[in-house]
Amino acid sequence: MLSLVSLVFAYWKLPEYLKEDKNYRCRIQIFISDDGSLLSLNVIEKSGNEEFDKRALQTVKMAAPFPPVDPAIRKRVLNGDLILGFPL
Repeated sequence: MLSLVSLVFAYWKLPEYLKEDKNYRCRIQIFISDDGSLLSLNVIEKSGNEEFDKRALQTVKMAAPFPPVDPAIRKRVLNGDLILGFPL
């Protein structure tokens, strides 16, 4: 099975003007249900550029639904321990 990062990365596209500043970074907290559907997202570290952050959120939404959650990590995923850093 592909990793979550690989699944999301396939949808990560930025316009050239956002690629010019390579210092943009944000972190997204992801909540996924047992069946892999996206429950919610939070920006826990902003990049300083609202559009960059919005595109990170949109990217995760476009990649959903995800494969079912492995029972071994189920509780951590439901508790929001799943965090993706952008750019991927």
